Amino acid sequence: MILCEDDVLQASDLPGRLFGREPGLGLTPSSDLDHMSLADAVAEATERLEKRMILSRLKRNRSSRTETAKSLGVSRKTLFNKMRQYGLSDDDLDESGPVD
Repeated sequence: MILCEDDVLQASDLPGRLFGREPGLGLTPSSDLDHMSLADAVAEATERLEKRMILSRLKRNRSSRTETAKSLGVSRKTLFNKMRQYGLSDDDLDESGPVD
């Protein structure tokens, strides 16, 4: 449930976690939020979360794209597309391991 004081829902009425205000997600300055639409703010937060999850799972699965896709509940093709969208490569991973 979301509570707001006005008739129109504003980005500031939403929980901070949607905007990356949790450790490791980064933070969009509040001045930027004042100029963003709700849809843009949610899209930005979603992209940050997807990128973080992909990197985390790739590291956990020692760069195995097959296992990473399976653990995220997406196809390998979707994983590859997301990695390309976010500019992720093997160089972004700290641990070395097999790449499939």
